[in-house]
Amino acid sequence: MLDMTLRRKGFESDQAADGLEAVQTVTGHGMDHYDIIFMDSVMPNLCGPDAARRLRQLGYTKLIVGVTGNAMDVDVNDFESAGADVVLTKPMRVDALAKVLEFCQENGCVSHFHRTLEPRDRLKAWVYQQKK
Repeated sequence: MLDMTLRRKGFESDQAADGLEAVQTVTGHGMDHYDIIFMDSVMPNLCGPDAARRLRQLGYTKLIVGVTGNAMDVDVNDFESAGADVVLTKPMRVDALAKVLEFCQENGCVSHFHRTLEPRDRLKAWVYQQKK
């Protein structure tokens, strides 16, 4: 669904079979190749939070969006502390995805992970704001 939605909105998308392949793909193309990485929490070989952590350690500076079926605060916080800028829960709402993409188009895709909390909080507020 994620790939299909991104393509419908005019974005190009690559997929990786697991977390280790995701890290290798990003490093293989260069750290500036991907503007946003959507990272599933549960993957073989390297889970999403560990893959996000590794990408941050390797110098990836753009947005990482965690995707998880576990909506518990502890799971979301684990993903965010590993390097995700925002975490979307499954089933993923198309409007939440659209808000991430809209935020990126209006504000740029540079991550503010570990720099300051204010831009990350703005991204979270942008994504999680309730429809009126």
